[in-house]
Amino acid sequence: MNRFTQNISLLLIVMAVSSSIAFASENHDHDEAPLAAPKQAHQAEEEHAHGAEEPVHDAEKDEHDAEEIEPDNAEDDHNEEGIVKLSAQQMKLANIEVATMSYQQQNYSYYAPGEIISNAYKVQLVSNRLESQVLKRHAALGDEVKQGDLLVTLFSEQMAEKQAMFINAYRDWQRAKGLDNNTLSEKQTKEIEIAYKKQYATLLSNGMNAKSVKQLTNNKSGSDLLGQYQLHAETNGLIITDNFRQGQWLSAGTNLFEISDEYSLWVEAQLPPMSDINVNLGVTANVVVGKHNFKAVVSQTGHSIDTKSRTRLVRLTINNPDHLLHTGQFADVYFQQQSQQPLLQIPESALVHTADGDWAVYVEEQPGHFKQVEVNVVKSIANSRLIDGIADNLKVVISGAFFLASEQAKSGFDIHNH
Repeated sequence: MNRFTQNISLLLIVMAVSSSIAFASENHDHDEAPLAAPKQAHQAEEEHAHGAEEPVHDAEKDEHDAEEIEPDNAEDDHNEEGIVKLSAQQMKLANIEVATMSYQQQNYSYYAPGEIISNAYKVQLVSNRLESQVLKRHAALGDEVKQGDLLVTLFSEQMAEKQAMFINAYRDWQRAKGLDNNTLSEKQTKEIEIAYKKQYATLLSNGMNAKSVKQLTNNKSGSDLLGQYQLHAETNGLIITDNFRQGQWLSAGTNLFEISDEYSLWVEAQLPPMSDINVNLGVTANVVVGKHNFKAVVSQTGHSIDTKSRTRLVRLTINNPDHLLHTGQFADVYFQQQSQQPLLQIPESALVHTADGDWAVYVEEQPGHFKQVEVNVVKSIANSRLIDGIADNLKVVISGAFFLASEQAKSGFDIHNH
């Protein structure tokens, strides 16, 4: 019985211990649940906070991206309008000058290169008509001579024969005039007179003047002058060539002197073949030679093209009273012209090239706001240009256009494309 009682007692103890352990385990589980909930709640709060911060970050990123795009869009609008904005200080530093331009008939000068040449209508060529030898020179290159001045003494065998025939004819004529009317018939007298005048005209046509011919009729010295004859100046002017030497034998027709009236010269201007400027007779032009300015008048216009220079030649008459001009000098010729329709005249520096290669100017739409406007260049005249294609009475930039073009080019530069 005692053994049985011990076993029962042991069983009861074991059951009691097991119940205690189970109760303790259950209490432990209930105690840990409240502790885990705050932890999970804390993790959820952190995750929620973290999740809330992410949209804020994305919004900031989107806003930053928008800020990066916005200047590009603004820049595109800026380029489309072609507006350049400058402050007053920038305009002063860039030397920006603006002028109000209005359409009107423009008086302008058309440039053409030219050369001073002799006035061919006032040039005398002194030449021998017979084969001759130079005996003595009486004038030289650069001498200013007057009509009738002695130039050169020549000798010719052919001239000696003609002079002898003249002397004989002269004497026959003198005898005939002294005879009674009954000695010679009227016809014979007339024939003798005609023979004399013929010989006289022959000497004149071969270079002798009336004074020299008269000396041949002198009984004392006439025969001593046979073969000699002298050439004289037939006009006032300056000797510009003398191509011969003392003692030289000359063939008939050799040019010995060229005498030019330098008080009146020509300017030969060279124009492009298709030039449309007005070069009618009487049109005035300004001729510049060195530091001197002269007025000239169109006197001749050519209708053919020079085969060497491929230019159209126009001659102008110019007065040279002080002998400041000389043949062979180069000249700048400016023809005074007027436009056929109203145009704007701007300096060359006011023009710029567009991106397409066209011509343009900058117009001030309001103070400090400049817009690029395309124009048509009608004519180029020296340092100016005649244009149209824009409205009247606009404020056009006449100085500093290059700076504005540079500013506009910089504003259109995109660093992301390079």
